Amino acid sequence: MRSLCLFVSLTAFTASFAAAGPVVGSNDSGNCYPFSCFAYDGGTVYQEVYSSSAFSGPISISSLTFYQSQGGGMDDANYTIDLSTTSSNIGDGYPLVVGADDQLFGTFHISGNMPASLTLTGTPFSYNPLNGNLLMQVTVGTVNSVNPCGAGYCSFFEADYTGAVVSRAYTGNIYGVGGGQGALVTGFNVSSTPEPATLGLFGSGLAAIAALRRRRK
Repeated sequence: MRSLCLFVSLTAFTASFAAAGPVVGSNDSGNCYPFSCFAYDGGTVYQEVYSSSAFSGPISISSLTFYQSQGGGMDDANYTIDLSTTSSNIGDGYPLVVGADDQLFGTFHISGNMPASLTLTGTPFSYNPLNGNLLMQVTVGTVNSVNPCGAGYCSFFEADYTGAVVSRAYTGNIYGVGGGQGALVTGFNVSSTPEPATLGLFGSGLAAIAALRRRRK
């Protein structure tokens, strides 16, 4: 029984590492780049930089969430997302600097009507805000069909036009290079990076379980 109690306590303890992370950006208006009308406009690369000040400490980013502002059809296309630490600042123009720790987060096929929230889960990326700002780079791949709306602009995700903690830059669209304010509000599903002392405590707990089991035998 003691072994079971200890096991339950440790399970709850380790589960506490996983948590909903910060939502970066304030919802001022909507934007259809890069998942709703970017392919429609011929866009190729979209970049979004998040201020390190929006993160309280090292995290492991396992998914990204974007929130609907106005529902409607989206482009039917494949998108590759990379994450990295960047030396670029909020408000910098294209191209933003891709960091040496650049990592493929995942390739995603997005189509249909915009959901209330779009969550993309990929390969976890370890980010430490002490090393710089965070960069998300979205590259448009195969485009199956563009937004069926008459003008191509009928669905929008929540976007931040304050330029305080997030900004965007892009290229390849019909308007040429652009960016600045209007970056997407982004939610991060993260796991806190455990401290070495915490890992040691967890290891001690596992050793205690093993000792109790041997004693019972």
